Amino acid sequence: MRLNKQMLASQSATSIFVLLWGSAAIFTRWGLDNASPIALLILRFTTALIALSLLAIFRKRLLPKHGTRKQVLLTGLLMIAGYSICYFKAMAHGVTPG
Repeated sequence: MRLNKQMLASQSATSIFVLLWGSAAIFTRWGLDNASPIALLILRFTTALIALSLLAIFRKRLLPKHGTRKQVLLTGLLMIAGYSICYFKAMAHGVTPG
């Protein structure tokens, strides 16, 4: 099996995602010891906004394709924002991530 750039990029992105997702509970717990859930979420989403804006500028495409924008917006609000708010609030009230 020969490694090519596309496969290496895909495996690297997957590995980074798993590493970040797996360590999120540790850093969330640590963050909640020092800040409120809303303050952490604002910091988290601001960081994501900056990273995604830089990626959009680099790729020269700021928004998703015209026909998919509404679906992308609703999916992001429900799955990412909704999940994050519930997750951080639950951890702030002592619910463990497991």
